[in-house]
Amino acid sequence: MAEPSERVYRAFIAVNCVYLILGIILICISAIAMQATLLLTTPVVGGLAAMGIFLFIVALLGMIGVVMANQALIFLYLVFMSFIGFIQFCVAIACLSAFNKARRTEVLLSGWEEASNDTRQQVQSTFGCCGLDSKHVIYSRCEELKLPCCILTTHNCTGCPLCMSILDNRLQHAFQFTGGMGLLFTFLQLGGILLAWWYRRQPVLGFGHDILN
Repeated sequence: MAEPSERVYRAFIAVNCVYLILGIILICISAIAMQATLLLTTPVVGGLAAMGIFLFIVALLGMIGVVMANQALIFLYLVFMSFIGFIQFCVAIACLSAFNKARRTEVLLSGWEEASNDTRQQVQSTFGCCGLDSKHVIYSRCEELKLPCCILTTHNCTGCPLCMSILDNRLQHAFQFTGGMGLLFTFLQLGGILLAWWYRRQPVLGFGHDILN
């Protein structure tokens, strides 16, 4: 029967393998969220991508520390993982609560005004809408794009929906998904922190490596 320290060793390695995968998933999720509107890269979503990269690196650090039975590396792992968990929790809460409809509208307006004409045309062609809102709609440009929502015979695009409602709905779902996954990963990280803390307190670490003087 395996010793407790050996079982924790194996569990720690397995958990950090999961963290490596989670880091990649976080990076992919942030990329999906940024592509949801094609208009903007918010600090929140960018922060989530940074946390994914940082989580990947710290998970490798923890695995190396345990395999080498290096208490200093394990301590750094505890510090960095706690920091990542805290920041990731804040980012997740911001995604779930801070971005209400008024805030999303402000972000979309800012992104639309800063976007190039090519980006605006790409958004309108992709989502089948014309103009962001009543103040930013130019039907003649939509007619040039020959959008599916325009009347084929006359190329009249006045019946096309505005992009604001479509983009706001996609942005809302992107933030909810990003925040939910970030919150889930935060709680999963607690398992790795507890395992590392317990493992570091053992007189004998790993497979017979006594590193306590």
